[in-house]
Amino acid sequence: MRKIKITMAAGAILFVLSSCGQIEKPEDDTKVGSGIEKIVESDEEPQAVQNTGTAGDSEDQISSDNGDSAAYVVGGEKAETGKENVPEIPVGEYEYVSDGEIGKLVIEKISGGYDISDYESEYSYRFMADYSNIQAVEDNKIYIKYPEQVYADDTADFSYYMLEYNTDEINVYYRKSPQEEAEFLYCAKKKQSDGTKQAEKKEISDGAPNEAAAGQDGSAAFQPSLSDEIAAEILYAEEREKEIIEKQKTADTQMDMNITAAEMYQMWDDTLNIVWGLLEANLNEVDMEVLRKEEKEWIAFKDAEVQAAGQECEGGSIQPSVEASRAADLTKARVYELAEYAK
Repeated sequence: MRKIKITMAAGAILFVLSSCGQIEKPEDDTKVGSGIEKIVESDEEPQAVQNTGTAGDSEDQISSDNGDSAAYVVGGEKAETGKENVPEIPVGEYEYVSDGEIGKLVIEKISGGYDISDYESEYSYRFMADYSNIQAVEDNKIYIKYPEQVYADDTADFSYYMLEYNTDEINVYYRKSPQEEAEFLYCAKKKQSDGTKQAEKKEISDGAPNEAAAGQDGSAAFQPSLSDEIAAEILYAEEREKEIIEKQKTADTQMDMNITAAEMYQMWDDTLNIVWGLLEANLNEVDMEVLRKEEKEWIAFKDAEVQAAGQECEGGSIQPSVEASRAADLTKARVYELAEYAK
């Protein structure tokens, strides 16, 4: 009876969606209401799904036969695999570089599960998934089956995403079907609060993160110059660069190299945006207008250089790493150039 209710509810939703515009289905169609399927590559069949709650609570569970991992539908109770600590999905906002802009990956805990949204820019998104799109969580990996296009006859075109997470970053992979090899898309870093960033920068710059800004005699706090502020941002970036280089040294696979190269580029691109914001807030409009024209020319130059670098190994697994490394080098150099405008 519960399965019938779920199917009827899904059909009602699809009817409302399809009434906005009838679309012809493709020849190779897939039913939207085909149920939960685990896309973890394994020779073992998942055990039967257990339904213990209401349809809105998504209490379905998936358990693995080997007892070494715990896969489960998000929002439900822990799978009965003998594991005491099944990792929680890390909620929060993560940032990544997307075509020269800052993309956002947002994970929110809601009643009944999680919402996961990927905004490529301020005006576009890659997916906006809710708990019904999350198939399973296993070994710090979130598996999403997302309907890219829903048709009038209850069929849909799906995309498959895998989010591999740790304490402060998430690597996102994509494939068009469960049979394809996953393609790395980007590495999203957890967004830090302004207070956390400032504390880290203060610690790096003078080794005293908790020193009072004001003098002992009650005098006003020292106000750093524009040049000092930019120098502090660059010093912070240089320390982060050292950490990423260490990760690159221990990269075992080409995929790991691609990820760390993308992380290096994103870090320097973030720094460039911060430095640009400081200049924009402090320089006069005449100087900024000259700088904006110069920046447009530099962006065109950078894009051409990155494209040329990638063409030398086009189609190879090393291409993302080559392109990201070239972009990181150019962006780092540009940061130092912009710093000169503060002097």
